[in-house]
Amino acid sequence: MVETKQIKKDPVKLYYTKEYYNEFDNIDKTPDFPTLILLEATSHCNMDCLMCLRRVHVQEREKTGLGEGHMSLELIKKIVAECKDEKGLLGLHFAEYGEPLMNPEMVDIVSCIKSAGLKSQIVTNALLLDEKMARRLIEAGLTKVKVSLQGATSEKYEFWRNNKLYNRIEDNILNLVKIRDAMKSDLFIQVGTSSCDDTEEELEAFIKYWKDKVDHVYWNYTALSHIKDDPILKTINILREAPKKTENCKELFLRMTVAWNGQVTQCPRDEENFVGDLNKQTVREVWHSEKMVNNRRLVLEKGNCLPHCDYCVCQPKETLPYNYRYEEK
Repeated sequence: MVETKQIKKDPVKLYYTKEYYNEFDNIDKTPDFPTLILLEATSHCNMDCLMCLRRVHVQEREKTGLGEGHMSLELIKKIVAECKDEKGLLGLHFAEYGEPLMNPEMVDIVSCIKSAGLKSQIVTNALLLDEKMARRLIEAGLTKVKVSLQGATSEKYEFWRNNKLYNRIEDNILNLVKIRDAMKSDLFIQVGTSSCDDTEEELEAFIKYWKDKVDHVYWNYTALSHIKDDPILKTINILREAPKKTENCKELFLRMTVAWNGQVTQCPRDEENFVGDLNKQTVREVWHSEKMVNNRRLVLEKGNCLPHCDYCVCQPKETLPYNYRYEEK
């Protein structure tokens, strides 16, 4: 496989930290505060990707009453105020199952985080990342942008993403780099793809193309367990699939996931079971709440036995040099 070139160190790197590789064998090892907070800037998305968990979650939201919406700047200000003095917090990470740039207050949200001296990362499909948006995000002080693709070629991308937008996405990424450099910004730009039916040659070509254009490029395996009965899987040659996670989950000990309306979900993949509400509680109160502690204890005693654990996956070791490589600080 082709080695990636790390131009500069990733400033928001949960999976690169020593803490992520710790073994959590008792409750006392839980950090006093989340290492990373995942925020669903919005539940809305401007794409309809074939492999996306949104195909499950949209139906779940109808049942649970979570519904659809954008995270408010007011809620962000509250969260930021509670996080600004926490030295162990890596940053605020906007991802999950919506497109963050669809939130009309996203630039103000980034600016709020920057003003508090905290780091921010946005995971985006880059469709809305045009020149105007790129400049505004850089001026607001965004720390890192991670562009999430699917497939190692334009044809595979267009199949999985269910659109014909690859060239536009590619142009947006390349223009972002030019704008970043012209503005002399420290914005860290990462490009990654999930792979299911790409050949080794296609993956190597993907890495080779992007490795000198952005700060970091990676690939990993596609999660398919949630669409295992979808007829679409019978039409392709599945070469790799993210395997089920078997080791005890560490996410409950490291990060907190917050839905668009402020409710804290049991885990990043679960939008049905909630453990707190940041409109009414502080981050610290939820992190140390009875529900969170009990969930950690269950995982330690019985393994991955919570709702949605059956759908949770991990990444094989061959992807580690590209994705979750541990680096000494």
